[in-house]
Amino acid sequence: MSIVEDEKCYYLYGFSKGAESVMKVVKAAYDKLYPSPIEVMTIGAYKTANVDFRPYNIQFKNYFDESGKGQRSPGIYVAGIPHNKMQQYVLKEESEKK
Repeated sequence: MSIVEDEKCYYLYGFSKGAESVMKVVKAAYDKLYPSPIEVMTIGAYKTANVDFRPYNIQFKNYFDESGKGQRSPGIYVAGIPHNKMQQYVLKEESEKK
């Protein structure tokens, strides 16, 4: 939190269990009135992880693999890509959008 306390511009990224850590940082920053991240991206969050950043008015992208099937947070479900290959898949997808 000491890093984001003084940052006016930052982005957060979390893969797998790290997606839950991103939500913890967002909640803590919100509670302490610290600046919010510009955008959040999570990849491979488990189906029970809360990665819905809409209440914090933050732009975000969530990509879910098989472990996230049934996820209630908004995002893109990617079928057929193993969990350990999701980061490569998303990098390729995001690179092609630019």
